[in-house]
Amino acid sequence: METDQLGRASSLLMLADLYRKQGKNREAEPLYLQALSIYEQEVEADHPLMATSLNALAFLYHKQRKYREAEPLYQRALTIRKHRLGTNHLDTAISLNNLAACYLEQGKGTEAEPLLRSALTIRERLLEANHLDIATSLNNLAFFYHQRRKYVEAEPLYRRALVIREEQLGPQHSDTAFVLNNLVVCYQEQGKVVEAEALLLRSLASHSQQEET
Repeated sequence: METDQLGRASSLLMLADLYRKQGKNREAEPLYLQALSIYEQEVEADHPLMATSLNALAFLYHKQRKYREAEPLYQRALTIRKHRLGTNHLDTAISLNNLAACYLEQGKGTEAEPLLRSALTIRERLLEANHLDIATSLNNLAFFYHQRRKYVEAEPLYRRALVIREEQLGPQHSDTAFVLNNLVVCYQEQGKVVEAEALLLRSLASHSQQEET
């Protein structure tokens, strides 16, 4: 391996990430492509650095809804991580979750569900029970079931995600409110008006307490 080239690729990725977070996708894309090209020349085809580069470029395309470009890159990254890191690694869970999201946005629910479940299983196995990444996986899987009106499956997942985010972030945080809103809608669609009302009243009460302190 040529250390200088790998260092350049790393710097390109970091700069591309910075541009992407600023919404400068046109500036970010050629840098991601340059970094990937360097890794393709300098490391093995299944090296973890390849997976990182592939995932980063896929994420850029994904956020632009360029699913045809994103999906195969996510798939390659996942294959590498499964092979080199195993099916019990947090980076593998990230790839599973990203590819699942890409599938879902294309209406490929059948392909997405097992990936969402696998990502949740890995995180539950490796992280503490109240870790925020577990809450994210719980909410993602719950939303998948919710969209398909599988309320029995969705509701307990939403509740678990809400408990974690309330504990870790507080009831006023936007991520907590996002899960709470999902659960309220889930209740309403089932005709559980009492449960929905109680949840909203509890949320309002917590906001009022915060304003008084």
